[in-house]
Amino acid sequence: MCGITGVLNLDARPYADPGLLEAMTERIAHRGPDAKGYHVDGPVGLGHRRLSIIDLATGQQPMQDERAGRVIVYNGEVYNFQELRRDLEGRGATFRTRCDTEVVLHAADLRDTGWLHALNGMYALAIWFQPERTLLLARDRLGIKPLYYAVVGGQFIFASEIKALLAHPGLAREVRVDALSEFLAFRTLSDDETLLRGIHALPAGHVLRVSPGRPVPAPERFWSDVANSDPPLLGAGTDHVEAGFLERLDDAVRYRLISDVPLGTYNSGGVDSSLVTDAVRRQTQGELHTFSVGFTEESHDESRFAEIVARRVGTHHHALRLTQREFRDSLLDATWSLDEPLNHAHTVALLRLSRLAKEYVTVVLTGEGADELFAGYPRYQIPLLARRLAAWPRLLRRPLLEGMRLSRRRRLAKLASSGADVRLGIMENARFAPREELALVGLPEPAARGREAGYLALEQATLPELEKVLAFDRATYLPSLLQRLDRTTMASGVEARVPFLDYRLLAWSKCLPAGLKVRLAQENKVLLKRVAARRFPRRMIYRRKMGFDVPVAAWLRERDGLRGFLDCLTDDTFRGRGYYREGAVAKLIAEHLSGERDRSAILWPILTLELWHRVFVDAGGRA
Repeated sequence: MCGITGVLNLDARPYADPGLLEAMTERIAHRGPDAKGYHVDGPVGLGHRRLSIIDLATGQQPMQDERAGRVIVYNGEVYNFQELRRDLEGRGATFRTRCDTEVVLHAADLRDTGWLHALNGMYALAIWFQPERTLLLARDRLGIKPLYYAVVGGQFIFASEIKALLAHPGLAREVRVDALSEFLAFRTLSDDETLLRGIHALPAGHVLRVSPGRPVPAPERFWSDVANSDPPLLGAGTDHVEAGFLERLDDAVRYRLISDVPLGTYNSGGVDSSLVTDAVRRQTQGELHTFSVGFTEESHDESRFAEIVARRVGTHHHALRLTQREFRDSLLDATWSLDEPLNHAHTVALLRLSRLAKEYVTVVLTGEGADELFAGYPRYQIPLLARRLAAWPRLLRRPLLEGMRLSRRRRLAKLASSGADVRLGIMENARFAPREELALVGLPEPAARGREAGYLALEQATLPELEKVLAFDRATYLPSLLQRLDRTTMASGVEARVPFLDYRLLAWSKCLPAGLKVRLAQENKVLLKRVAARRFPRRMIYRRKMGFDVPVAAWLRERDGLRGFLDCLTDDTFRGRGYYREGAVAKLIAEHLSGERDRSAILWPILTLELWHRVFVDAGGRA
């Protein structure tokens, strides 16, 4: 696991700037504390920071295949590299190392993207093909590992994190004001743009080929989530399906246990991490370390469930209890680590947890991605309820709506009145900040072009209705969770692996009947809960989903918590930006502090956006 950077002169300059390359690479030294390396070949320069996981003695990067004229910098792990290596050796390839980087280097093909389909893992990579004078960038299917790029003054630059690109003196730190509404409403952007104009994220499952003297083309997709070639598992017995799930999860975990350094798991006490921890324990010998983070507020603390899992499977468990003061003191650090505004407050908790984990292990397995494969969020019930409701006479709908929580009732009423339009359900349930709160601060409804385009593409797919909703979340919501996981772990020198996002398990999950994922009787992740209930207490499995959340609303009112940070939303620097209606944010703060209204849904993203602005725009992203 590593950090990568690179420079390619698009103009007539014959040599890449080694000083710029080194400055960019040093900005992400935290991603690779074990080694660094550089390679300059005419107009191209490649930089690398290494966190050693596999083949500790060799495997340094940038790595060259001198016979083929290729050089690679690579961030990630390809878990099936040993099988791929045997296949390449059968075709005459020879290897000098035991690492997956060299396997990827030998397998690479500039023109045909078929070799990328053979890689099972997480990666962001760049390969310079010297004979063709072309740089190839690629990112894994679901975007588990990050990759950003920009064109500045005749140079193409790329890096694992935005802060490395900001080392380029010619890169303007200009905020995309047109994207603020989308960020505040959804807490993430859905297209390949970032909040800084001109800096792009290479989309998941895409490649980009760049050559000197030519315009930078649009990225090319090599993998699509909407493809579903396997037949549905209709009529399959429950026992058969449960066995099939366990077989695939165990295989995904087995692949992710390959390591030459100690590993453990993040064990929150939830269904997903419990299943992963159980699978790791069944496949490993000796001491296994597990880690959880909780809060002093009992309403947001799952520590007792994490302890149950640790006792059941036999792990050495480390529990961190985060106070308001500790959260507050780590907020700016987390902002710098994330590169973008803290869309999820629990980013801070994950950063602290990763630092704890680093004291014992270098690799952790997590349950990330299970919700987006197996329908773990309560909102997945709303389209199903709305479809049922829309078929009822209007006079019979009211009694059902009266018995529901206000937020869900409103959403259902909108869905029912629109004829259970699934598109409306998807867009509405992806929001964090309500429309009326955006209007209060003077921002228009977000264009959300990426979300609209993503949904229109799904409309053409042959996937079942629920699978379209899940695929939409994997394209628009999951990337923010993966960004959070990557930045918080890599900032601490820890590699996180996500077995639920093995592409084979994803393909299999899309064949499941909807009833094994979500049911109208308020049950989500039906299959996973059934499997987990055979291993852990039912009271732990069939409890209300708590989620990995933080009591932001309460902490914004507390002096020991986040209240002091609200001062930066009323000072001259903030007002001078002119992003919001004059006095509107101060009014929201007053309402929240008085207890008149809970305004945390809009105040939190406004606050984190402002903190990010001061760290990355005003100060240039320096540590």
